[in-house]
Amino acid sequence: MKTFFTLAAIFVFSVFSHAQTSLIWQNCYGGTNGEYANDIIPAVGGGFIIVGYTDSNNGDVSGNHGEDDFLVIKTDDSGNIIWQKCFGGTANDEAEAVVAAPGGGYVITGYTYSNDGDVSGNHDDYSTDIWVIKIDESGTLLWQKCFGGSYDETGADIDVSSDGSYYISGRSYSNDGDITDPKGEADYFLVKTDASGNKTWAHCYGGSLYDESYAVDATSDNGAILCGRSGSVDSDVSGNHGNEDSWVVKVSSAGAIEWQKSFGGSEDEEANDIHQTSDGGYAMLGYTDSNNGDITSIHSAENDYWFVKMTSTGSITWQKCYGGTADDQAETFCTTSDGGYLLAGLTTSNDGDVTGTHGSFYPIDIWVLKINATGTIQWQRACGGTDQDEAHSVIETSGGAAVVCGFTYSIDGDVTGNHGNKDAWVLKVSGTTGISENEFSEINIYPNPAVNELIIETQINSLINIRDITGKIIFSEQISSNSNKIDVTGINPGLYTIEIITEKGKRISRFIKAD
Repeated sequence: MKTFFTLAAIFVFSVFSHAQTSLIWQNCYGGTNGEYANDIIPAVGGGFIIVGYTDSNNGDVSGNHGEDDFLVIKTDDSGNIIWQKCFGGTANDEAEAVVAAPGGGYVITGYTYSNDGDVSGNHDDYSTDIWVIKIDESGTLLWQKCFGGSYDETGADIDVSSDGSYYISGRSYSNDGDITDPKGEADYFLVKTDASGNKTWAHCYGGSLYDESYAVDATSDNGAILCGRSGSVDSDVSGNHGNEDSWVVKVSSAGAIEWQKSFGGSEDEEANDIHQTSDGGYAMLGYTDSNNGDITSIHSAENDYWFVKMTSTGSITWQKCYGGTADDQAETFCTTSDGGYLLAGLTTSNDGDVTGTHGSFYPIDIWVLKINATGTIQWQRACGGTDQDEAHSVIETSGGAAVVCGFTYSIDGDVTGNHGNKDAWVLKVSGTTGISENEFSEINIYPNPAVNELIIETQINSLINIRDITGKIIFSEQISSNSNKIDVTGINPGLYTIEIITEKGKRISRFIKAD
């Protein structure tokens, strides 16, 4: 997934379980038809980049090419629109994920039915291809690529490796075009490209039944790890517990499977997000309605959020379920600067771990959950109105707040400014109590990935330690309260942990050293 961070490093504080939360701001984006926000990342220089899709051409939206278009919005730190762009053709085009490009700009993936307008190279006029575009920091289209065959391919996620390559994951039904090794009904599909979007290789992973990938994370060895769901019990897939399992596949930089694991119980599981953690292992989030096999302590026969922490080879370290007695489906998570995790998705519960939902009958709210490094709930909040509200991406901002994107049909509760039908919805939620965000001294670190230098902007004197994947300190320097440049040309490419230590406490995050 995306690699970035903006850190607040003036205070270290404890947030107790189920602490009170506050909605700092929220914004609806759209027109009179429908919009979805599927991913959000920090923008270069501040603010946010939001991607999704729209079939409006009024309100906040202009430049629609026809039916659904990729929707890209640049905002300031408070969610106010700076610019918006539509990309696509006269058929449906839907953006799913975005990553910051190492040299500037953004690379976005999704899928397209079009073969006109901004789109060229679609492999079939009546089927979908994975569509990948690169834009500059002003939203100008720089290049575009289609990947697929004569049936349907969809792009679900994208990440950038430390060597500047892109990994695009999704699903494939084809057996021609860019697909040379199909396994069954539907497969995990992974495309690796160079920095200009040219295909390096493409591989399918799976068995004879339905397998679909929802997330990819570039790993510190320049390989990748994928997750999703699998109903197969043959070919690349082993260890299925029954029905559909969460399936995780670790591949090398050449696309060869290094290991694979099925996680689940006798009912259905789905893994929607995965990240490599600073200890070299992995964390995975999805949902389950099993109460056996790998799963313990589910709240009911309905779905629960299911979080799994695993080792570098896929052995479970710990796992936990979160939710209530109704349906709770996790979509996304991010690691946090205090070593914990922010989780987001949807809930229809109002009991168990869930409080504060807005609907009286079968509410569908965004549910945001903060857990510590061992899975203990620190705070939770249900966000939305009396209609349907769902989350698709979450990131941490300074002060430990969560910025969440998704969509809303609501016009009440936490939601104001809906343009009609469903809108892309972005909200900022804080679980910190008694401390306002303006009491924190913001630390900005960029670019990430870094090639030649790492720039650290801070308002307080700090000690910087950079540690390699083994935990060894390879760089240490005292920096002053201004803009500081750290030469990283002598550091080998890979994933590193960076500690920012002040007299008031410490924050920890990661960065990638690229070639």
